[in-house]
Amino acid sequence: DDHHELIPPIHPILKIVKVNNIVLCTGHLSIAEIYALVKEAQKIGVTIIVTHPLTPTVGEPLSLKQQLELVELGAYIEHCFSACLPFLGNLDPRSLVESIKTIGAEKTILSTDLGLSFAPMPPEGFYYMLASMLKLGVSQDELDWMVKRNPAKLLDM
Repeated sequence: DDHHELIPPIHPILKIVKVNNIVLCTGHLSIAEIYALVKEAQKIGVTIIVTHPLTPTVGEPLSLKQQLELVELGAYIEHCFSACLPFLGNLDPRSLVESIKTIGAEKTILSTDLGLSFAPMPPEGFYYMLASMLKLGVSQDELDWMVKRNPAKLLDM
């Protein structure tokens, strides 16, 4: 609402998410909405992922300080590599690396967000994402956290 408080209909939804052990993603929310949702999720024990923190086509980017604050509130940060493609945002992948190194791979998810008819096929995009991250200084262990361990943990696998 106008006071950065969650509106009442969200509370039953959050209860459903909690009871069913669902991971909640912020999607394309504003910064104020992200903070309100993460704070409430933390209060009631819902696991939450802040998606698209740097994607220029989604909304105002989150600063490194804001990303750290949200992680301290219990959130994970998800970077979608599709935002680095020329026709989907042209984000410099070094900004993803800066966030990963600041936040830590243990609280970061790395995905492609591909599957669009005009974009590379997801497996090809995934390979390109991994190769790009390695070339920019992300270690294999960090990649394992972001594309294997964290997703498996969040899915109770």
